[in-house]
Amino acid sequence: MAQPFSPKQRDAIRERLKESARKMLSGSNSEAELAYVYNFLTFGAFRMVCVWLNKDEREPPDLFAAFLCRVLYSRF
Repeated sequence: MAQPFSPKQRDAIRERLKESARKMLSGSNSEAELAYVYNFLTFGAFRMVCVWLNKDEREPPDLFAAFLCRVLYSRF
């Protein structure tokens, strides 16, 4: 039976995911974009859209859609 990750392993995985998110985004990016990409890498596009929908102050739909397409079609 598989054993759960230790807290140290979870932290290391989280940091690697954040680093992957930073590499995935080129140029200047906001913390919100980094959070979206982290959610994408961790949970997928559906979660990314859910996070956007649940925000009190959402980005305009056309800007979010363009960002989502950029994330989906970027090369890891």
